[in-house]
Amino acid sequence: MSVAPGILRLGAPLALATCLLACAAEGHSDALRADPDSARIAKPARIAEPARIAEPARIAEPARIAEPAPIGTPALIDTPVSDADPASDPGETAALVPDPSPYTVAVSPESRLDAPVLGPATGAQRSPAAAFNGTVHFVAWSDARPGGVWGSRVTTSGQLLDPVGIPLSLSGPVDVASNGDGFLVVGRAGNGSLTGANPASGANEVVAVRVSASGVILGRTTVTTAPDAFNVGVASNGADYLVAWQSFQSNRNYLFRSRITAAGANLDPSGYLVDDHMRDTAGISFDGTNYIIAWNNASPAGRMVVVNPANNLITQTTSLSVLPEALSCQAGACVVAWMQTQSPNVRASRMTPAGVLLDPAGVVVGAREYEDSTLAAGHDGANAVITWSTGIYPDVGGPDRVMYSRLDPSGAVLNPVGGVTLTDDATQAAVSSTPSGALFLWSDQRHGGIRDDLASIYGARLTAAGAVLDAEGLLVSQSANAQHDPALAFDGESFVLAWGDERDVSEQHDQDLYALHVSPSGSLLDAATPLGIGNQRQSLPRVVQSGASTLVTWWDCEDGGFLDCEIAGKHLTPSASTDMSFPFHLQNVSHTPPALSAGDGSVTVNAFIDTLIDMPIGAEVGPDGVPGTPIYPGDFPPVASTRVASAHAGGPFHLVAWIPGTYASGPVNAVVSIFNGDYFSGLLPISAPTAQARSVAVASSGDTLLVAWHDITTGASRILARRVSPDGILLDADPFVVAEHPECPAPATTYNAQSYPANAVDLGANGLVFDGQRFVLAWKACGDASDDVTGALIGTDGVVQARFPVTSDAHRDGTPSLAVTDAGAVLAAYAAFRAAPDLGTWRVLTRRLDIVAP
Repeated sequence: MSVAPGILRLGAPLALATCLLACAAEGHSDALRADPDSARIAKPARIAEPARIAEPARIAEPARIAEPAPIGTPALIDTPVSDADPASDPGETAALVPDPSPYTVAVSPESRLDAPVLGPATGAQRSPAAAFNGTVHFVAWSDARPGGVWGSRVTTSGQLLDPVGIPLSLSGPVDVASNGDGFLVVGRAGNGSLTGANPASGANEVVAVRVSASGVILGRTTVTTAPDAFNVGVASNGADYLVAWQSFQSNRNYLFRSRITAAGANLDPSGYLVDDHMRDTAGISFDGTNYIIAWNNASPAGRMVVVNPANNLITQTTSLSVLPEALSCQAGACVVAWMQTQSPNVRASRMTPAGVLLDPAGVVVGAREYEDSTLAAGHDGANAVITWSTGIYPDVGGPDRVMYSRLDPSGAVLNPVGGVTLTDDATQAAVSSTPSGALFLWSDQRHGGIRDDLASIYGARLTAAGAVLDAEGLLVSQSANAQHDPALAFDGESFVLAWGDERDVSEQHDQDLYALHVSPSGSLLDAATPLGIGNQRQSLPRVVQSGASTLVTWWDCEDGGFLDCEIAGKHLTPSASTDMSFPFHLQNVSHTPPALSAGDGSVTVNAFIDTLIDMPIGAEVGPDGVPGTPIYPGDFPPVASTRVASAHAGGPFHLVAWIPGTYASGPVNAVVSIFNGDYFSGLLPISAPTAQARSVAVASSGDTLLVAWHDITTGASRILARRVSPDGILLDADPFVVAEHPECPAPATTYNAQSYPANAVDLGANGLVFDGQRFVLAWKACGDASDDVTGALIGTDGVVQARFPVTSDAHRDGTPSLAVTDAGAVLAAYAAFRAAPDLGTWRVLTRRLDIVAP
């Protein structure tokens, strides 16, 4: 990995929270807010060994917190309280909120960071399908982005008319057909919602989406509600459409068909049975007069039927002597293609509309390398084109190539024996024929680098003479550069905001780390600057301020995912930028940033290592940005964890909290640590030992630390918290409830990215700050229409003063990060998915939160 020069205009006063709290204690909080540089405090005295945990009096159980009203843009948001029952979990008390809350929170309109950079769409795009309407192709594909299936129009000149794509809200794979004007895309309803909301009907329903020639979605039609429907296909007679699909019922595969009109009416809502004991559908096509449906079975090998546009069978099921895998017809001529199971050959045969194979043994058009290869066929009325991916031998590797070959009307192969290679490192070939050629499509891994889940849809045009016009391929699946996992801190003049960015994916950089400055009012002050770049994955940053320095740390992962990771960093001053490296190595999955905390000139980085000893590790960072010798607490039992958070506890002390267990949920534990010696307090059980916490955050007011976490012990998501003194005394007899979200999907107890369903609760390690008067906490939860960001105010006395929405819209929002100015203004940053035509991806947005006290 190489690290680019950093941001040089960075400076800061002493730690904000400690200063504000000390001045407030002397009765000068108003003066300090007016002039944040008017007072500074001395470093606190060294804290003695912590005593055993005290058991303070139990807190009375108040009323629960009511949901606030949706936010305005901007608006003052009141947070009234209902008279609902208090929390009833034994040993836990709900936090008190005044009724009504005297606090209001002004939430600013959202602000973007820098201008979008167009490139490969974020995530993986696979299984393309396409059709031609006489003017343009419409290409659709399975997409890792919200929306599930996206599409774009491509002209015969190779122009991409929808640069960031059109979300179709389906679950792939899909098929596409055109009636000469618009397009019909068919697939399953699945979980392809842009907002993350569950589909109104079953996820396995087959749905047809109508798209106009200008790329406008005209409507959706339910084709069938049959259980376990899959493997859909569609063809058009030039006016309407015929859809075929499989349904697995009673341990058998059934094949059905239904007509859909150009206006979207389903003429056969119950479907017509085609076969009740089939294996795989080869395809559906229109030969100019009738529809042809071909599929394969164990006995006989292959089958086909002819159906007229009125959905009447013209011929009964006809047996084929081959196992067809691809079918295409045009102007009374058809071609079927298959891959032989006993040899590496790819074969094709001309076929009459009556099902007569004109080349019974098949013509060898190419070769495959393994059975995971894919096959597609097209026909322009004269010549047939066959395209396939070669597959990869398991445990051997090697490139997966996309190839093609053509057959003339006599069945002669028009290309060299073995086929022509279109590209390497690609799979899932598809083709869309035109009267003058074809458009090849495939899923390409050239941008994947060390992570093959960055596959993109590429294409290449073929002329009628067989020439490929796009030797390097056309990038079809595009979006703006994705931005992920923001983190920020205030440097005394402005916020330093860092995030993971995919603008350099085309250079096989996977994800790099960028940063810029944001003013206290929320406006951008400069352009994005790379902090960590290279072909490894730079992700999950953490930012803190210490004196005149800003420190940024992040995970640098070799395999491009979240495995085999080390901590990298930048030590930034107004005049210099220094690389930092740490001997912290992580083999398991991490979804939280390194724990970084600073105060009174003491900066520590904390994490867990699991390569050798499975235990916490920490290091102090010197004023020059050079980490000291790592410290391991030798009296702790070995246990791996990827979820660690920390905060400065005063003087040289820091509170480090974590959730034991690499993948599973578990209790929240903590220690008070000092890194210029070898001191760790005894283990502090922040939660009950049987608790199931998912993530944790820590912040300090100077004389009180607050630990907050996402808890799923009861099966529903809750945000819990507990206060700790700087010398390791638990100030609350039990954790208190900040918020409850029984309406949100409960995530699995196993901790990984895939176990977070849409609209699930998530609290990030960067989501808790102290604004000089109170703690401000923010997390992601399910909103009325999509994922939203929610906040809460918590006093140093452990009382929840208010809850408020930060976002309330139909966009999917990610886990927020917070930072606070010297004057107490909070800036929230979060990634949100925006399908707008200039984005089509996740982008980091900011909102300023101004808290108005009574």
